[in-house]
Amino acid sequence: MTASDQPEDLAGREPHGWQEHIVANSRPQPAIPAVLAFFLLVLVPLMPAAAPAAEISTWQLWLIPAGVAISCSLAIAAGFCSVAPPLIWIVFAAWGLSLAERAGLPIFHTGAIYLGIAVAVVMVFVQIWRIRTRRFVPTVVDTE
Repeated sequence: MTASDQPEDLAGREPHGWQEHIVANSRPQPAIPAVLAFFLLVLVPLMPAAAPAAEISTWQLWLIPAGVAISCSLAIAAGFCSVAPPLIWIVFAAWGLSLAERAGLPIFHTGAIYLGIAVAVVMVFVQIWRIRTRRFVPTVVDTE
């Protein structure tokens, strides 16, 4: 079923006014898979490692850059429909970065987080450009 086959009230409409534009372009729901992946693959291994005199195993060390790559990719993919997922991912990455620096991880692991943050920032600007040039037009569905 294509959008043209749907009834007009289910297909949605273009947002009217700046408030609807902000809300329509800032939907947080697409960020859920990226945040879950970041939490499970990066933050969970980092939390015990940030404690004083704690050690982190080798498999946990490799889980961190893999988790950054997977969760950042999910945030980038979700960023094509909303500005919120990369921004939410950046907040979680900053938290993970502080834990990684407190744990004294090698530069490769903190560098992976910095690289992910840089890519997510670029995605925010790409999505803003897509919105401004009307390459992406969100829809609003009136439920009333």
